[in-house]
Parts: sequence; C-alpha cells; structure tokens
Amino acid sequence: MRREPHAVGRTLAALLGTLPGACFFGIALARTQPFELETRAVLGVVSVLPAWALAACWAVCASTAARAWLRSTALALVFAALAYGLPTRGEPQPSSHGVSS
Repeated sequence: MRREPHAVGRTLAALLGTLPGACFFGIALARTQPFELETRAVLGVVSVLPAWALAACWAVCASTAARAWLRSTALALVFAALAYGLPTRGEPQPSSHGVSS
C-alpha cells in the first residue's frame, strides 16, 4: 500500500485550517449587511458551512501540505481583516413619522 506523503497534512489543513477562515467570512458577511440584527446573525451562521466546504476544497487541491496550510492561513488572515476592518452597518433606525416624544 503506497501512501502519498502530503495527504495527511493536506487533509488536516483542509478540515481544521480552513474553519477559522470560514468563521471570519461569516462574521464579515454578518457585519456588513443592512438588515436587522437577527437576520444578520442567521445569514452569518448559515454562510459558514458553504464557505468552509469551498475553502476545504481549495486547500486540499494544493500540491503539498505546506501549501495547503499556507492557503488556509492566508484565507483566515484575509477574512479576519475584513471581519474587523470593515465598518459595521447598524440596525435600521425606527422611523418617527408622526410620533412625538
């Protein structure tokens, strides 16, 4: 039985290394949407699984384990910078049409 030397490292990078990047993607997506807080939270949480699957496919296509980990780390750093560098859109303010305070 022949084993490819980088298979285990690429698999670990794909499954474990891409999860932080996918979570940061969900955070960045939720922070930038103009919806109410609950809608943004659901959108962010639901987007993590597809983002994780896509990132894992991209990482496992690397030729070596080191490149797979490099892709995973780069993805996490980019989305972390986006998640905390982009301005947060707040909840829409309730209109005060005809209401006196």
